[in-house]
Amino acid sequence: LAWTEQLSTQVSGKSELLLAPVGETGAADEGDAIYRFVRQRNRDKQQQEDVRLLYVAATRAEQQLHLLASVTVSDGEGEDVGDAQIVAPRATSLLASMWTAVADVFNEGVAHSSSLATVPKSAPGSLADRRAPIRLAADSPMPSLPNAIAGDWHASGAKAAALSSAIDFEWAGDVARHVGTVVHGFLQMIAEDGLQHWNETRVAASRRLFERELVRLAIVEKELPVAVDRVMRALTNTLADKRGRWALQSHPEARSEWRLTGMVENTITHVAIDRTFVDEYGTRWIIDFKTGGHEGADIEAFLDNEQIRYRQQLELYAALTQAVEQGTESPPIKLGLYFPLLSGWREWDWPADQ
Repeated sequence: LAWTEQLSTQVSGKSELLLAPVGETGAADEGDAIYRFVRQRNRDKQQQEDVRLLYVAATRAEQQLHLLASVTVSDGEGEDVGDAQIVAPRATSLLASMWTAVADVFNEGVAHSSSLATVPKSAPGSLADRRAPIRLAADSPMPSLPNAIAGDWHASGAKAAALSSAIDFEWAGDVARHVGTVVHGFLQMIAEDGLQHWNETRVAASRRLFERELVRLAIVEKELPVAVDRVMRALTNTLADKRGRWALQSHPEARSEWRLTGMVENTITHVAIDRTFVDEYGTRWIIDFKTGGHEGADIEAFLDNEQIRYRQQLELYAALTQAVEQGTESPPIKLGLYFPLLSGWREWDWPADQ
Protein backbone atom coordinates (compact mmCIF):
# COMPACT_ATOMS: atom_id res chain seq x y z
CA LEU A 1 0.00 0.00 0.00
CA ALA A 2 1.03 3.59 -0.57
CA TRP A 3 -0.58 6.62 1.00
CA THR A 4 0.12 10.25 1.82
CA GLU A 5 -1.42 13.11 3.75
CA GLN A 6 -2.17 16.47 2.20
CA LEU A 7 -4.03 19.62 3.15
CA SER A 8 -7.75 19.39 2.61
CA THR A 9 -9.17 21.36 -0.30
CA GLN A 10 -12.50 21.70 1.51
CA VAL A 11 -11.71 22.31 5.18
CA SER A 12 -9.03 24.89 5.96
CA GLY A 13 -6.21 23.68 8.21
CA LYS A 14 -7.30 20.06 8.03
CA SER A 15 -5.45 17.20 6.35
CA GLU A 16 -6.86 14.38 4.31
CA LEU A 17 -5.54 10.95 3.43
CA LEU A 18 -4.86 9.93 -0.15
CA LEU A 19 -4.57 6.17 -0.52
CA ALA A 20 -3.58 4.45 -3.74
CA PRO A 21 -5.92 1.62 -4.72
CA VAL A 22 -4.71 -1.94 -4.50
CA GLY A 23 -3.86 -3.24 -7.95
CA GLU A 24 -5.36 -6.36 -9.42
CA THR A 25 -3.63 -9.62 -8.69
CA GLY A 26 -0.49 -10.04 -10.74
CA ALA A 27 -0.38 -6.40 -11.90
CA ALA A 28 2.52 -4.11 -11.04
CA ASP A 29 1.51 -1.47 -8.50
CA GLU A 30 3.84 1.05 -10.18
CA GLY A 31 1.60 0.81 -13.22
CA ASP A 32 -1.23 2.60 -11.45
CA ALA A 33 -1.20 6.39 -11.98
CA ILE A 34 -2.44 7.20 -8.47
CA TYR A 35 0.16 4.84 -6.98
CA ARG A 36 2.93 6.56 -8.94
CA PHE A 37 1.62 9.96 -7.87
CA VAL A 38 1.57 9.00 -4.17
CA ARG A 39 5.06 7.52 -4.30
CA GLN A 40 6.45 10.62 -6.04
CA ARG A 41 4.68 12.87 -3.56
CA ASN A 42 6.28 11.00 -0.67
CA ARG A 43 9.72 11.21 -2.30
CA ASP A 44 9.28 14.98 -2.76
CA LYS A 45 8.26 15.41 0.87
CA GLN A 46 11.24 13.39 2.07
CA GLN A 47 13.62 15.44 -0.08
CA GLN A 48 12.20 18.66 1.32
CA GLU A 49 12.63 17.30 4.85
CA ASP A 50 16.26 16.35 4.11
CA VAL A 51 16.99 19.85 2.84
CA ARG A 52 15.35 21.32 5.94
CA LEU A 53 17.57 19.18 8.18
CA LEU A 54 20.63 20.25 6.18
CA TYR A 55 19.70 23.88 6.69
CA VAL A 56 19.16 23.37 10.42
CA ALA A 57 22.49 21.55 10.83
CA ALA A 58 24.45 24.11 8.79
CA THR A 59 23.03 27.14 10.59
CA ARG A 60 23.90 25.73 14.02
CA ALA A 61 27.65 26.15 13.42
CA GLU A 62 29.09 28.72 15.84
CA GLN A 63 32.60 29.29 14.42
CA GLN A 64 33.31 27.12 11.37
CA LEU A 65 31.31 24.97 8.99
CA HIS A 66 32.86 22.28 6.79
CA LEU A 67 30.77 20.61 4.11
CA LEU A 68 32.27 17.64 2.29
CA ALA A 69 30.89 16.03 -0.84
CA SER A 70 32.08 13.72 -3.60
CA VAL A 71 31.31 14.20 -7.27
CA THR A 72 31.80 12.22 -10.44
CA VAL A 73 34.32 13.64 -12.90
CA SER A 74 34.13 12.79 -16.59
CA ASP A 75 36.96 13.09 -19.09
CA GLY A 76 35.02 15.47 -21.27
CA GLU A 77 35.08 15.41 -25.06
CA GLY A 78 38.79 16.20 -25.50
CA GLU A 79 41.79 14.02 -24.78
CA ASP A 80 43.55 16.40 -22.38
CA VAL A 81 43.09 15.99 -18.65
CA GLY A 82 42.12 19.64 -18.56
CA ASP A 83 38.89 18.75 -20.39
CA ALA A 84 37.57 17.04 -17.26
CA GLN A 85 34.05 18.05 -16.31
CA ILE A 86 31.93 17.49 -13.23
CA VAL A 87 28.80 15.43 -13.71
CA ALA A 88 25.83 17.20 -12.14
CA PRO A 89 24.94 15.63 -8.77
CA ARG A 90 21.97 13.34 -8.51
CA ALA A 91 18.78 15.39 -8.26
CA THR A 92 17.72 13.81 -4.98
CA SER A 93 21.09 14.39 -3.29
CA LEU A 94 21.74 17.09 -0.70
CA LEU A 95 24.50 18.45 -2.91
CA ALA A 96 21.98 19.11 -5.68
CA SER A 97 19.96 21.34 -3.36
CA MET A 98 22.92 23.74 -3.02
CA TRP A 99 24.64 23.10 -6.34
CA THR A 100 24.04 26.56 -7.74
CA ALA A 101 25.95 28.01 -4.77
CA VAL A 102 28.91 25.60 -4.71
CA ALA A 103 29.38 24.46 -8.31
CA ASP A 104 32.12 27.02 -8.95
CA VAL A 105 34.12 25.75 -5.97
CA PHE A 106 34.07 22.20 -7.32
CA ASN A 107 34.95 23.33 -10.84
CA GLU A 108 37.93 25.28 -9.54
CA GLY A 109 39.07 22.22 -7.58
CA VAL A 110 38.93 19.96 -10.63
CA ALA A 111 40.72 22.53 -12.75
CA HIS A 112 43.48 22.84 -10.15
CA SER A 113 43.98 19.08 -9.75
CA SER A 114 43.95 18.65 -13.52
CA SER A 115 46.75 21.20 -13.89
CA LEU A 116 48.89 19.11 -11.54
CA ALA A 117 48.62 15.97 -13.67
CA THR A 118 51.73 15.11 -15.64
CA VAL A 119 50.63 11.79 -17.08
CA PRO A 120 50.83 11.71 -20.92
CA LYS A 121 47.61 12.22 -22.85
CA SER A 122 47.86 8.74 -24.26
CA ALA A 123 47.60 7.11 -20.84
CA PRO A 124 44.76 4.58 -20.94
CA GLY A 125 41.76 4.48 -18.67
CA SER A 126 39.63 7.10 -16.98
CA LEU A 127 40.79 10.32 -15.35
CA ALA A 128 41.09 8.50 -12.01
CA ASP A 129 43.31 5.86 -13.61
CA ARG A 130 45.62 8.53 -15.01
CA ARG A 131 46.44 9.88 -11.58
CA ALA A 132 48.67 7.03 -10.52
CA PRO A 133 50.29 7.29 -7.08
CA ILE A 134 53.83 8.62 -6.98
CA ARG A 135 56.17 6.11 -5.34
CA LEU A 136 59.68 6.59 -4.02
CA ALA A 137 62.39 4.36 -5.41
CA ALA A 138 63.34 1.45 -3.18
CA ASP A 139 66.83 2.87 -2.62
CA SER A 140 65.72 6.44 -1.87
CA PRO A 141 67.80 7.81 1.05
CA MET A 142 65.93 8.76 4.21
CA PRO A 143 66.32 12.37 5.41
CA SER A 144 68.64 12.99 8.34
CA LEU A 145 67.02 13.19 11.77
CA PRO A 146 67.30 16.42 13.77
CA ASN A 147 70.06 16.52 16.37
CA ALA A 148 67.54 16.42 19.18
CA ILE A 149 66.67 12.80 18.36
CA ALA A 150 69.84 11.65 16.62
CA GLY A 151 72.28 12.52 19.38
CA ASP A 152 74.48 10.45 21.66
CA TRP A 153 72.36 8.81 24.33
CA HIS A 154 75.14 8.06 26.85
CA ALA A 155 73.21 4.92 27.78
CA SER A 156 75.96 2.52 28.76
CA GLY A 157 75.57 -0.90 27.24
CA ALA A 158 72.29 0.08 25.58
CA LYS A 159 70.97 -2.66 23.33
CA ALA A 160 67.85 -2.05 21.27
CA ALA A 161 66.32 -5.40 22.16
CA ALA A 162 66.86 -4.93 25.88
CA LEU A 163 65.67 -1.33 25.81
CA SER A 164 62.35 -1.99 24.13
CA SER A 165 59.38 -0.87 26.16
CA ALA A 166 57.81 -4.25 25.42
CA ILE A 167 59.84 -5.59 28.34
CA ASP A 168 57.09 -4.48 30.69
CA PHE A 169 54.90 -7.52 30.30
CA GLU A 170 57.00 -10.00 28.37
CA TRP A 171 56.80 -12.56 31.19
CA ALA A 172 53.17 -11.97 32.06
CA GLY A 173 49.94 -13.46 30.81
CA ASP A 174 47.09 -11.53 29.24
CA VAL A 175 45.38 -10.84 32.58
CA ALA A 176 48.46 -9.23 34.14
CA ARG A 177 49.13 -7.26 30.97
CA HIS A 178 45.57 -5.91 30.78
CA VAL A 179 45.50 -5.12 34.50
CA GLY A 180 48.68 -3.12 33.96
CA THR A 181 47.10 -1.23 31.06
CA VAL A 182 44.06 -0.24 33.13
CA VAL A 183 46.11 0.70 36.20
CA HIS A 184 48.43 2.89 34.11
CA GLY A 185 45.45 4.59 32.50
CA PHE A 186 43.82 5.43 35.83
CA LEU A 187 47.08 6.55 37.43
CA GLN A 188 47.35 9.02 34.58
CA MET A 189 43.74 10.10 35.18
CA ILE A 190 44.38 10.61 38.89
CA ALA A 191 47.47 12.73 38.18
CA GLU A 192 45.57 14.86 35.67
CA ASP A 193 42.40 15.18 37.77
CA GLY A 194 44.30 16.03 40.94
CA LEU A 195 44.71 13.93 44.09
CA GLN A 196 42.00 15.91 45.84
CA HIS A 197 39.42 14.32 43.54
CA TRP A 198 40.41 10.71 44.28
CA ASN A 199 40.24 8.58 47.43
CA GLU A 200 39.45 5.02 48.47
CA THR A 201 35.71 5.70 48.28
CA ARG A 202 35.88 6.85 44.67
CA VAL A 203 38.01 3.86 43.72
CA ALA A 204 35.42 1.53 45.25
CA ALA A 205 32.61 3.36 43.44
CA SER A 206 34.46 2.95 40.13
CA ARG A 207 34.44 -0.85 40.16
CA ARG A 208 31.97 -1.10 37.26
CA LEU A 209 34.15 1.27 35.26
CA PHE A 210 37.18 -0.96 35.83
CA GLU A 211 35.12 -3.97 34.77
CA ARG A 212 34.11 -2.30 31.51
CA GLU A 213 37.70 -1.37 30.71
CA LEU A 214 38.90 -4.92 31.33
CA VAL A 215 36.06 -6.42 29.28
CA ARG A 216 36.98 -4.04 26.46
CA LEU A 217 40.49 -5.51 26.62
CA ALA A 218 38.99 -9.02 26.25
CA ILE A 219 39.34 -10.29 29.84
CA VAL A 220 37.11 -13.39 30.06
CA GLU A 221 34.30 -13.49 32.60
CA LYS A 222 35.85 -16.08 34.92
CA GLU A 223 39.03 -14.01 35.28
CA LEU A 224 37.25 -10.66 35.62
CA PRO A 225 36.71 -10.56 39.43
CA VAL A 226 40.39 -11.22 40.21
CA ALA A 227 41.52 -8.69 37.59
CA VAL A 228 39.19 -5.99 38.94
CA ASP A 229 40.39 -6.65 42.50
CA ARG A 230 44.01 -6.19 41.39
CA VAL A 231 43.19 -2.88 39.71
CA MET A 232 41.36 -1.60 42.78
CA ARG A 233 44.13 -2.76 45.13
CA ALA A 234 46.83 -1.09 43.03
CA LEU A 235 44.98 2.26 42.95
CA THR A 236 43.96 2.12 46.62
CA ASN A 237 47.52 1.29 47.71
CA THR A 238 48.92 4.16 45.67
CA LEU A 239 46.47 6.69 47.10
CA ALA A 240 47.20 5.49 50.65
CA ASP A 241 50.98 5.51 50.22
CA LYS A 242 53.01 8.67 50.84
CA ARG A 243 55.42 7.84 48.00
CA GLY A 244 52.59 7.03 45.59
CA ARG A 245 50.80 10.29 46.33
CA TRP A 246 54.04 12.23 45.91
CA ALA A 247 54.55 10.70 42.45
CA LEU A 248 51.05 11.68 41.33
CA GLN A 249 50.72 15.10 42.93
CA SER A 250 51.11 18.34 41.02
CA HIS A 251 54.73 19.26 40.16
CA PRO A 252 56.42 21.67 37.74
CA GLU A 253 56.85 20.27 34.24
CA ALA A 254 54.79 17.20 35.17
CA ARG A 255 53.77 14.81 32.41
CA SER A 256 52.06 11.43 32.43
CA GLU A 257 52.45 8.85 29.66
CA TRP A 258 54.95 11.14 27.90
CA ARG A 259 55.81 9.63 24.51
CA LEU A 260 59.26 10.15 23.01
CA THR A 261 60.99 8.87 19.89
CA GLY A 262 64.73 8.65 19.28
CA MET A 263 67.44 6.80 17.38
CA VAL A 264 69.18 4.07 19.38
CA GLU A 265 71.92 2.08 17.66
CA ASN A 266 70.51 3.05 14.24
CA THR A 267 67.03 1.93 15.26
CA ILE A 268 64.09 4.29 15.77
CA THR A 269 62.83 3.64 19.30
CA HIS A 270 59.49 4.70 20.78
CA VAL A 271 58.94 4.94 24.54
CA ALA A 272 56.23 6.14 26.93
CA ILE A 273 57.37 7.57 30.27
CA ASP A 274 54.76 6.87 32.94
CA ARG A 275 55.49 9.94 35.06
CA THR A 276 58.09 12.71 35.00
CA PHE A 277 58.38 16.05 36.78
CA VAL A 278 60.84 18.45 38.41
CA ASP A 279 60.71 18.45 42.21
CA GLU A 280 61.16 21.37 44.62
CA TYR A 281 64.93 20.85 44.63
CA GLY A 282 65.23 21.18 40.85
CA THR A 283 65.72 17.47 40.18
CA ARG A 284 64.04 15.83 37.21
CA TRP A 285 62.34 12.56 38.24
CA ILE A 286 61.51 9.83 35.73
CA ILE A 287 59.25 7.21 37.31
CA ASP A 288 57.98 3.95 35.89
CA PHE A 289 54.98 2.19 37.44
CA LYS A 290 55.28 -1.59 37.63
CA THR A 291 52.03 -3.43 38.32
CA GLY A 292 53.52 -6.87 38.91
CA GLY A 293 53.07 -8.57 42.26
CA HIS A 294 55.23 -10.82 44.39
CA GLU A 295 54.02 -13.82 46.37
CA GLY A 296 57.33 -14.64 48.08
CA ALA A 297 58.54 -13.53 51.48
CA ASP A 298 61.63 -11.53 50.53
CA ILE A 299 60.07 -8.46 48.91
CA GLU A 300 63.25 -6.39 49.24
CA ALA A 301 65.24 -8.90 47.20
CA PHE A 302 62.46 -8.92 44.60
CA LEU A 303 62.59 -5.12 44.33
CA ASP A 304 66.39 -5.20 44.00
CA ASN A 305 66.11 -7.68 41.14
CA GLU A 306 63.45 -5.54 39.44
CA GLN A 307 65.76 -2.54 39.62
CA ILE A 308 68.46 -4.53 37.83
CA ARG A 309 65.92 -5.77 35.31
CA TYR A 310 64.63 -2.34 34.37
CA ARG A 311 67.77 -0.27 34.83
CA GLN A 312 68.62 0.03 31.13
CA GLN A 313 65.02 0.78 30.21
CA LEU A 314 64.81 3.75 32.58
CA GLU A 315 68.26 4.98 31.60
CA LEU A 316 67.07 5.06 28.00
CA TYR A 317 64.16 7.23 29.16
CA ALA A 318 66.64 9.55 30.85
CA ALA A 319 68.82 9.80 27.75
CA LEU A 320 65.87 10.59 25.51
CA THR A 321 64.59 13.19 27.98
CA GLN A 322 67.98 14.87 28.15
CA ALA A 323 68.19 14.91 24.34
CA VAL A 324 64.82 16.65 24.13
CA GLU A 325 66.05 19.30 26.57
CA GLN A 326 69.16 20.10 24.50
CA GLY A 327 69.76 23.83 24.40
CA THR A 328 68.36 24.31 27.89
CA GLU A 329 70.00 23.90 31.27
CA SER A 330 69.09 20.28 31.95
CA PRO A 331 68.36 19.54 35.61
CA PRO A 332 69.95 16.54 37.36
CA ILE A 333 67.97 13.35 36.78
CA LYS A 334 66.84 10.66 39.19
CA LEU A 335 65.13 7.44 38.16
CA GLY A 336 62.48 5.61 40.14
CA LEU A 337 60.47 2.40 40.04
CA TYR A 338 57.14 2.35 41.88
CA PHE A 339 55.15 -0.84 42.52
CA PRO A 340 51.49 0.01 43.32
CA LEU A 341 50.54 -3.51 44.45
CA LEU A 342 53.46 -3.62 46.88
CA SER A 343 53.86 0.08 47.70
CA GLY A 344 57.45 -0.68 46.74
CA TRP A 345 60.08 1.83 45.60
CA ARG A 346 63.57 1.90 44.14
CA GLU A 347 65.52 4.98 42.99
CA TRP A 348 68.97 5.85 41.63
CA ASP A 349 70.88 8.71 40.00
CA TRP A 350 71.50 9.04 36.28
CA PRO A 351 74.23 8.88 35.14
CA ALA A 352 75.33 6.47 37.86
CA ASP A 353 78.37 8.55 38.85
CA GLN A 354 76.37 11.76 39.17
